[in-house]
Amino acid sequence: MSFDTLATEEKSRVLEALDAISLRPTKKASPPSPSPSATQTKEEKAAALAALRAEADRVKKLRSQKEIVIDINNLTGKGYPSPVDLDNGSRTVATVKP
Repeated sequence: MSFDTLATEEKSRVLEALDAISLRPTKKASPPSPSPSATQTKEEKAAALAALRAEADRVKKLRSQKEIVIDINNLTGKGYPSPVDLDNGSRTVATVKP
């Protein structure tokens, strides 16, 4: 499977996860923050600030994870097969009487 065959959303999730677990994560160029103008209300300014904080919290949580799971549609059904005759300990074992 090639990275180029992934959908754009899957590519972005994979690259974000790789950046998060990297020893030297790259800082994303933040979009230019709109300068407060006279047309913005207090609620709009508060909403913009809340969105910035939510994104910062999301990135912080992503970087603190030990494991990141990404579902990739092209890999569905691939991998190890299901175990056959797996002994999970539910059977009774015959004991030998002395």
